[in-house]
Amino acid sequence: SRDDTDTIKYIGTFSNYSACAIASLASFKGPFTSIVYHGASLDEFKGQCFGVTDGYWKPEAQSNVSTGVVVSQNVWRTHVPGVARIPGLRKKGRRAIRA
Repeated sequence: SRDDTDTIKYIGTFSNYSACAIASLASFKGPFTSIVYHGASLDEFKGQCFGVTDGYWKPEAQSNVSTGVVVSQNVWRTHVPGVARIPGLRKKGRRAIRA
């Protein structure tokens, strides 16, 4: 039950959903579309947390199982040789980024 598949990755075993969610954000196996946490009453999967990487959010109701969508920032970073500073998106010289 702790084996990874192409689209389902074992993140770890935790005492609650919140710990599962936090661990999913730090996992190198992501990024995840959603996570699945199995509650304490499920003997075989007790406390296990899995990340789903298939790109779809399709929850199905099941007793003692919690699911959630993983929300992450769309942040990109790169190094451009010869460019010391990039001032951000500008329109007619004015900053055009909402912040």
